[in-house]
Amino acid sequence: LPSRTHLEEFLSCHEPRVVGFFLFNSSPQPPGYITYLSSALQALRRDFHGVVRFGVVTSRHVAEALSLGEEETIYLHRRFNSSLIFPRKQRNFTSEAVCSWVFEHREIVLQWLQPPGTKS
Repeated sequence: LPSRTHLEEFLSCHEPRVVGFFLFNSSPQPPGYITYLSSALQALRRDFHGVVRFGVVTSRHVAEALSLGEEETIYLHRRFNSSLIFPRKQRNFTSEAVCSWVFEHREIVLQWLQPPGTKS
């Protein structure tokens, strides 16, 4: 998410939304990014409809729009309750822990109905 405009659009269009803040100054990628990417892939396996959307902020200026001051911060945007930041001091920073945390705390605004045995 390269700009505040893209960030605002991402947060307003998809539900639920997870944003990770990583500065790509180190080579080959910043610490924690692979864990975040793996958690996004696990979420896709767990919810193959892709309801949970993951985005990455790579600019400190854009991260400030969400009050994310520290790198490697994971933010869960919620519409009706306050948004959350992954509690790295209480939980291990693993892809499974991040994915479980997202699914424990996500809000579902729309529920899709799919009768069994029917095609779209």
